Amino acid sequence: MMTIKSREIRNFGKVGDALPIPNLIAIQVESYKRFLQADVPPEKRTPTGLEGLLREVFPISSYDENIVLNYKDYELGKPRYTPDECRQLRLTYGMPLRIACSLHRKDKDEITEERIYLGEIPIMIGGGEFIINGAERVIVSQLHRSPGVDFIKETLEADRPLHACRIIPERGSWIEINITRRDVMAVRIDQSGKIPATCFLRAMDHAYGTDEQIIRAFYQTKVVRTSALKPDMYVVSDVWPDGDVADRGEPLVRAGCQIGDAVGRIQATSLKQLEVIEHVADPLILNTLAEDSCHSHEDALMKIYKALRPGNPAQLDKAVKLFHEKFYDENRYRLGRVGRFRINRKFGLSLPTSFNTLTTADFVACLRYLLDLRSQERVGFSIPKRVPFELCVLKWTRELCEQIAAYQVRGNKPKDPKEGVVLGELDAIRDGRKKLAPADVLKELLRQVRSINDAPGEWVPTATINLDVMRPLLGLLA
Repeated sequence: MMTIKSREIRNFGKVGDALPIPNLIAIQVESYKRFLQADVPPEKRTPTGLEGLLREVFPISSYDENIVLNYKDYELGKPRYTPDECRQLRLTYGMPLRIACSLHRKDKDEITEERIYLGEIPIMIGGGEFIINGAERVIVSQLHRSPGVDFIKETLEADRPLHACRIIPERGSWIEINITRRDVMAVRIDQSGKIPATCFLRAMDHAYGTDEQIIRAFYQTKVVRTSALKPDMYVVSDVWPDGDVADRGEPLVRAGCQIGDAVGRIQATSLKQLEVIEHVADPLILNTLAEDSCHSHEDALMKIYKALRPGNPAQLDKAVKLFHEKFYDENRYRLGRVGRFRINRKFGLSLPTSFNTLTTADFVACLRYLLDLRSQERVGFSIPKRVPFELCVLKWTRELCEQIAAYQVRGNKPKDPKEGVVLGELDAIRDGRKKLAPADVLKELLRQVRSINDAPGEWVPTATINLDVMRPLLGLLA
């Protein structure tokens, strides 16, 4: 019997999937899990998400510091209604949030502990959506400029690039470093006027208070005999004529200036040696020093205070306090873990990610990197973008502090939320309401990529859930 050989059949009418389809809502789901840490015991929760926010706000003291409200932990209760009941009754599907607090009265040496109800936390159901007033809503991932340091080519003037640098914190004032057309490095704090970059460097550290210290930090100096001086050399410190210090008058050559025709006058003095810069590849720092009228750490602090508080009488103690609050207080200025990581990676630093304030080494590294960009030793990068995890921490904290500032003590224990609710209940999405439409998720994301705003200023999400006090809560979702 003759057997029929089977033939291979190929179907050209179907095209297989080249790549598996990823979970498009994994970012929202995983981010919300990390935010709540609902399945983690209170003693094992990491200081991130809701736990990190509460630890950051507490303890809260009264103005006379006689009453202190401390935070211990929080617990999430069970929802009152089911998802189907919330859809039918047009309610919000959420669970109660309670925190354990202790109230310490120092005048009476009393400590009262109680668990306080704060409000309702929305629950994310299986598809990554929330039920808000009976309707299913979804949080759209937002594009956000990450904190850190960015270098850009600002403009082109006569075929010469003018580089700029922005130090963007997670919270606090922006620092912009620009190179002007006159080859001077200027710093702008937020929207204030420009000050020389060396002035800001002096204010950061006593080690950079004088012109000599700044010059030695950026240029290679050498001590030469006065008989070997050349007109094209730059002096490191002021060169004074012989005589009494009080009767010196004007120096022969100021620090950071070229010797020029003063060679003979310097050689006529009693100086035998002089510290100079033989070769200057880029006089940017020297030009900035020439524009800087400050000559000490205290002068720089006073000048920055006048720039930030114009019209107020300048006092040294106020200037020191303002500068410290502006850049060294973590409650007012904070780079964040991402900002510190990007700065460390950019400049090869080894500071821990928990170090959230700006350091002198960070600022000096920014200035040196700008010098390298001008000499074309490195390539500037455009501003990157990322999906945020903590977009609205500052606004949330500010509103929570305002509520607790109005806190009244009755019966030596925290009052009931009916008398003063700290956190309100969930409200509808006010701006850019998003109905659950999975087919439009990619379209919305592409729209945001094309329309993201790179201008400085406060970033406003296009899909935020409104709370009476904790409005930006769900804006923390990536």
